[in-house]
Amino acid sequence: GQGGAPLPLYSSEPGEQPIKALRRGRNLAQADVAELLDVGPETYSRMENGIWIPTPEQLDMLVKILRAKADKLFSPNIVAEIEDSRKKAKVGG
Repeated sequence: GQGGAPLPLYSSEPGEQPIKALRRGRNLAQADVAELLDVGPETYSRMENGIWIPTPEQLDMLVKILRAKADKLFSPNIVAEIEDSRKKAKVGG
């Protein structure tokens, strides 16, 4: 395959993610969460719309920020892809 960075990770099944409603329920703006994640608002918006898959580290941060489990933030296929990349990172490291 191609060498280099694994990012960006694009989802095979884009679609609005549960995280959007959760964030609104916590009265947080997209920009607030983006800042906490250290990504641009556009990147964060793409995560909410299931276009861009967060890294395992970003997922862990989102779990803390929104105080919800991963499966309450993202659809099962996206959670599976994140966990898959987490396993690959451990093998590679």
